[in-house]
Amino acid sequence: MRSNMLDAVLASRTGARRGRSLDRVWAAMTPFERGYVERQVAAQRAAGVRCTLIGGTEPLFYSGPLADAGTRVLAVIGQRDGSGDAVRLAERAARSAATAGVTVLSGDGEGPERAALAAAVQAGGLAITVLAEGFGPHGATSPSWVRHPVRLVSVTPCGPCQPWSMDTALARNATIAGLCTAMVVINPAGSGAVLDAAMRALAAGRPVLAVGQTPGAHLLVDYGAVPATDEIELAWWLHTRVGTRPRAPRPTPVPASQSHHLSDTA
Repeated sequence: MRSNMLDAVLASRTGARRGRSLDRVWAAMTPFERGYVERQVAAQRAAGVRCTLIGGTEPLFYSGPLADAGTRVLAVIGQRDGSGDAVRLAERAARSAATAGVTVLSGDGEGPERAALAAAVQAGGLAITVLAEGFGPHGATSPSWVRHPVRLVSVTPCGPCQPWSMDTALARNATIAGLCTAMVVINPAGSGAVLDAAMRALAAGRPVLAVGQTPGAHLLVDYGAVPATDEIELAWWLHTRVGTRPRAPRPTPVPASQSHHLSDTA
């Protein structure tokens, strides 16, 4: 009950109401319970936590300049502890998006997701990490792997201090799919959170690029995602769907012996 009321009070500070039933619940609380909720709200707001309503009813808690996200948001997600190639592709996608003024969004898993967020921030862009648990008593903490936390926004659909659970993980996936305008999925497995978020994005009509030859990637393509197998196809899709500028391939260095031979025959 207190968690629900805390959600409602924070949401009401944005000028939105969540229904008369919550008013009745609030009226039925003792002065001690009301004081507890109000103190928790004050602590969260002092720590920089804000609340907005998504879909008109559901509260979304955030810390950071969420209003700066703009209208183009690229989600870059991948399996936790992904391979070096997966991390490189995630960084490439995030860096290209950030330099084009596109906000990069991801989860907080190790590997491709954290790499994408860090690459976007380092490129001077704005990054959004979506959590599957609530902010603690002192609000959102800045991850140690981000050098410029001022350009990282933390959001969560979970109430303050709410621990991770399967339900919160599903809520995080739905938030990722709902906030992005396009999505890059790197080497998704045949089941799990990454595949779930991508399927939700497809169901919401978002353009999805499935990178790799994994069972999850093939399944996403069957449901309407665009396939990609390498960095060139990734760059082209980002250009056509997200508006990034494709970079010319780097020239292959010519060995000194061959260079001398070419100059002699020129």
